[in-house]
Amino acid sequence: MGDVSADAPTAGSKRRTRSIWFHLHFWIGWIAALPIALICLTGTVLIFEGDLFRWEHKEHFQLEVTDSPLSVAEVLNRYQTADPPFRVNHLGIPKSPAHSYSAYCTELRSEGNRGGCVFLNPYPGS
Repeated sequence: MGDVSADAPTAGSKRRTRSIWFHLHFWIGWIAALPIALICLTGTVLIFEGDLFRWEHKEHFQLEVTDSPLSVAEVLNRYQTADPPFRVNHLGIPKSPAHSYSAYCTELRSEGNRGGCVFLNPYPGS
């Protein structure tokens, strides 16, 4: 009864197999975790993009409310009569009285047009 079968695994080979699977699982987990962490980080930035923009450009979102604001027609007129004039492609209406109007505009120039986002304070019209 004290004979050990030649086919039976020894304790050392079991430990070695478990160690190989542990290390394989450990390193594959780390390799997979890096892109997942990167995706989570960039997704978080995209979710809070508006909040980050308002934090970065406080001067457009913390206006001093003085008189009555300009109407939408007056705001569009201010963009069109600017020097150089702007063609408004999209006008963002402020969500709060302390926010600026934002417009995605095309700047009309003789040497060529270029686009961008232009803010307008609705109180002094600047």
